[in-house]
Amino acid sequence: MKRIKRGWALTKKSWALLNSHRELIRFPLYGALVTIPLAIVFLGPGLYLLDQKSYGAAIPILVVGVYLLSVVGFFFAVSSYVNTSRRVSASTTVWSRFRRNTVTRTSPG
Repeated sequence: MKRIKRGWALTKKSWALLNSHRELIRFPLYGALVTIPLAIVFLGPGLYLLDQKSYGAAIPILVVGVYLLSVVGFFFAVSSYVNTSRRVSASTTVWSRFRRNTVTRTSPG
């Protein structure tokens, strides 16, 4: 029961973050908009050719399609993570830089 409570708390925090920074939803949406056409273009014909037992054409198309889908998926997942982490820690990072620069410039010697 404790895991469910932690999961629900994490879900609420995630939704609160998305509500406060609406631009963060762009990366998952862009990822879906790129992934769906790629899946249709590569996996559709690849699975059709596989069903027709044309393995020589089906396997390369499926391999290229899965590779491209993996690259696109990882790109948008990492982009989403980096932007979210920058938004969450932006105030801390800016303050710590300001404080570090102020202390080093005003300290004697």
